[in-house]
Amino acid sequence: MRTRTIFLDIDGTLTDFAGRMPDSAKEALERAHRAGHRLVLCSGRGVTQIYPWMRQSPLFDGCICAAGAVVFAGKTCLENRTIPRKKLSLLLSHLEEKHAIFFLQSMGGMFGNAWSVENGTMLIGNGALDPRQREELFGRTEVLPDLVLRTDCNKLVYYRLPETLEELQRAAGPFFQVTDSSFRRAVSTGYTDGEITMAACPKSHGMAKFLRYIGASRKDATAFGDGPNDLEMLAYAGTGVAMGNGTDACKAQADFVTASIHEDGIYLGFQKLGLI
Repeated sequence: MRTRTIFLDIDGTLTDFAGRMPDSAKEALERAHRAGHRLVLCSGRGVTQIYPWMRQSPLFDGCICAAGAVVFAGKTCLENRTIPRKKLSLLLSHLEEKHAIFFLQSMGGMFGNAWSVENGTMLIGNGALDPRQREELFGRTEVLPDLVLRTDCNKLVYYRLPETLEELQRAAGPFFQVTDSSFRRAVSTGYTDGEITMAACPKSHGMAKFLRYIGASRKDATAFGDGPNDLEMLAYAGTGVAMGNGTDACKAQADFVTASIHEDGIYLGFQKLGLI
């Protein structure tokens, strides 16, 4: 059996949107790891948003964060692509003008202005979580007064923007890629949530960087995903698998659709591919 590299989205794929991983998924990961396959997290989350138990787990051989802007093979950082300050400044001016809530993801943490940190964290879990639970799910956020001066921003997430994704994409320009949010959150009519990445750094960029480093081929890569930022990942992998709870676009992009996350989707997908 040849060694496969398995790229795994987190939210909606490995864990549900409350951060819970099914026991069957854990068993599948352990069995695939013992069989010699490489397991790589591939998430839109920033580095500090990856669950500590995932970062510390011996099951994972690598981690792609902030879509494809940050890439780790083990503890070796292969990529830390950041947004140029001038590009970031123009983007932040637009988001502030629209009174959107937004956060910057970097290797050092999650940052926002006072308005975003005060109001945005309450949106996590639809306001039903206490501060400790919100931090566990979303990561710790910090208020910084000089966001436009940051040179370490890998990606942004935004909430309650009073314009469409298409309108924001036009305002942001071709350097950026605007994607619908992966989190299932009830929003007020007329507002959108999403993430803003560098167009040159989708998840497939991080996958290619990791595969080159280990000397593996994309035809031996498998990817599991469910959301809007997983499309390039599923297209790039030799085999793309959509979760049963995934979006219609993900299912259309994938080579096959497994069961939903809480119906043993990871385990059954691994089993069908002969990984376990």
